[in-house]
Amino acid sequence: MTETIQQSQIKYSPNSLCDQVGRVFFWNGRVFREINKTAEQEVRDLLSSELFEILTAKHYIPETKIADCKIEGKDTLILEHERIQPSSPSDWSFSMLKDAAIFLLKLNSLLKKHGYNLWDGHLANVCFYHNHPMLVDFGSIASQSRGSWFDGEFIRTCCYPLILFTENERFLAKTILSARPQRTLPLQTINKSELIKKCFKRFFGHIHLRYWLRNSQKLERKLLQSQFLQKHIHEKFLEKTMWQNYQDDLFDNIEKGNVSNKYQRYEKIKNFIQVYCSDATSVTDLAGNRGGMCYYLEHHMPQLQNLVSIDYDETAIEVSYNYFKNHDTKLNLILGNFMVPIRSDFAQGFRSDVAIAMAVTHHLILTQGFHISAIFEAIKSFSKKYVFIEFMPLGLWGGGEKNQWFLNGTRWSGFSNLLSNILHCFIPNNWKKTKYYL
Repeated sequence: MTETIQQSQIKYSPNSLCDQVGRVFFWNGRVFREINKTAEQEVRDLLSSELFEILTAKHYIPETKIADCKIEGKDTLILEHERIQPSSPSDWSFSMLKDAAIFLLKLNSLLKKHGYNLWDGHLANVCFYHNHPMLVDFGSIASQSRGSWFDGEFIRTCCYPLILFTENERFLAKTILSARPQRTLPLQTINKSELIKKCFKRFFGHIHLRYWLRNSQKLERKLLQSQFLQKHIHEKFLEKTMWQNYQDDLFDNIEKGNVSNKYQRYEKIKNFIQVYCSDATSVTDLAGNRGGMCYYLEHHMPQLQNLVSIDYDETAIEVSYNYFKNHDTKLNLILGNFMVPIRSDFAQGFRSDVAIAMAVTHHLILTQGFHISAIFEAIKSFSKKYVFIEFMPLGLWGGGEKNQWFLNGTRWSGFSNLLSNILHCFIPNNWKKTKYYL
């Protein structure tokens, strides 16, 4: 039976603004695409092609089918897409960015063999599925007769940031990645930046292609070769961080079913979720380091369909991603600071039934000086139903002679009772249950 979708019930994607094929919208928690009449035949041809079978089988695109529904008052073709955990290039570590760029090049090469190409060349059309890049913009697959923006856009929005990383200009690279891809910019385009030009020349000088420096077009053509990016784009200056090795001993032990006492609190959280959150199907771990908590829960709670681990230690995310992409896991790794995210919709994109904050609140209070109310408001924004917070009453005590911490003259060891009272001020009335591990 064909369902009818009321126009008032549709929520259009804010990222689907100028797609020639059609516009993405959400309805009842599902993802659809309304196809323009002018593109309908091309879409039907693609859906019935051998190329579409290959793309689906290799998980290069989300599962896609013609939907058995229509929009009220319209006679347009509607596609339904598998829902994939969204993320943005600013949420990824260096290796994720590099893998996503190489994926786009290889995908474009595959499409060309079948008479198609990618219309767009930016990373905003990519998300990660089981720690492998996937094209989530079906409308970017275009017949070659329609042309393409791919080459120039790919160089500006993918290769320039990767070159900046390689030349240790991380801040500028992150700034470019956090901006929405634009084909025109007021006053100055990316490729006219003097700093980028200098980094561009320095990069090719480092790999001994100085004799080509006068011909930038030849150099740019090399950036469209996946083998060239694989060989010459490297993160050379990623510094070691305090917490990058924090979970080194965990992952192999989880797979062997042998977890040390250091991680027994993961077992407690698992038990709490089973008892108090039996209807939960998704988890977001805030300040999750290398994703150990989510990886543990995935192995012991198959009912959890979506797991997100967020941390702002890029080295930890980088190491963990390179581990997970060679293992069968659906865990989503996200690089970001949940207290001060780089984009306004960060929390909305990673909300889950259960939000967990393990061993982080005392750091935020003692080391970074965040207001307690601000911390709870941030944690709450990632939760649909439940929150678990681990609070360490001895604060930053390292196990030496001092075993009490003081804050503004108040003994820290008695703080957890006060914390419990404050927590209840931030519990929404519509939450079914909330359990705190203090």
